[in-house]
Amino acid sequence: MLEPTATATVLTTIRDHEPLSRAEIAYRARLSPSVVSTVTRSLIERGVVQEVGTERAAMGRPSILLRVRPEFAYFVGLSLDGVRVTGTLVDLGGAVLADADERLRDRAPASVVDACASLTARLLDRPEAAIDPASVASIGIALSGLVDAADGTCIQSTVMGWDDVPIGPMLERRLERPVVAANDADAVAVGERLYGTATGFDDVAVLSIGQGIGAGIVASGRLFQGTHGAAGELGHCTIELDGPPCRCGKRGCLEAIASVPALMERARARGVDAPDMEALEAEAATGDPVATEELERAGSAIGLALSHLVNLFSPALLIVTGSGTKLGPVLRSAAHERYVQNVIPMLPSPPELRFRHEDGAVWARGAAAFATESFLVKGGVMDDR
Repeated sequence: MLEPTATATVLTTIRDHEPLSRAEIAYRARLSPSVVSTVTRSLIERGVVQEVGTERAAMGRPSILLRVRPEFAYFVGLSLDGVRVTGTLVDLGGAVLADADERLRDRAPASVVDACASLTARLLDRPEAAIDPASVASIGIALSGLVDAADGTCIQSTVMGWDDVPIGPMLERRLERPVVAANDADAVAVGERLYGTATGFDDVAVLSIGQGIGAGIVASGRLFQGTHGAAGELGHCTIELDGPPCRCGKRGCLEAIASVPALMERARARGVDAPDMEALEAEAATGDPVATEELERAGSAIGLALSHLVNLFSPALLIVTGSGTKLGPVLRSAAHERYVQNVIPMLPSPPELRFRHEDGAVWARGAAAFATESFLVKGGVMDDR
């Protein structure tokens, strides 16, 4: 019998670069052609993978191209922001079939599990979903804070007010489906890697900026989480010595300087009554010195943090997402300038830096991607279905 790791490697290789020929799969996955042939034959027989045409070769027979069948499995992604739970239903190819959200009654773990169960049932009952609920292979949940993905425990979340809450196992018992829990920034990074602008990149870092700040790091094609899932807490790295207090208890953290609440609070304290980031950028565009100064301070802090990320991990691509928040030209320009100034000079060129605006559902889509990635990497298709 083939090892599940061989099946998972072949499947993730196809999923990341589809459509692919068997020869390309063997080359990318660093497996022998005989192993790839055996694995792909099994995957086709089980309906996980399908043939989608041929590719002409310079010599010899045309190569048959393979791709993952999106309808083989479905995944639910759930995200918590302290106020509501947002959910999405996707297929194995990443297509979104349904979205919904539900307000939390309170943040008690039992109440949150109730809300997640209710929302999941609503997603599967949506007419546009039109799937058999039994085909949901896994469920992901993402939240801000320190999350140990190995056992699904939220070690600490200031947003939820949780300490050592086994949210993954609690949901798994209630929903009777495999559940994976993740830090929300990690989930977004996996989502960008599987379905977004980082597709095809094996080394990428994604910085998510919203109510808080966090980074997800993908190294050699896999999410890097470190011990207890604590990797990527860039928002709590000190950027300004003796800077403003942070909710984590330290001072001068990136989050205390450049998160949306921190930035808006400073601007209001200095007399700029802008309701959101777009309005603050508009004030800066009219020449308001306070708006400009505060946006440049936040952008500069972000750029410096990004340079540290590059100097430590050397990704091929950096993505900065404004999750539910549009990052405007003043902040972006300041971030890019400081980033380029502080990346280690011996690099031939700084890794590409991309800014993206995401809606609030990005966390739930990331959670669904995290569940998909877990299903693929752990060789879930080896189980009888």
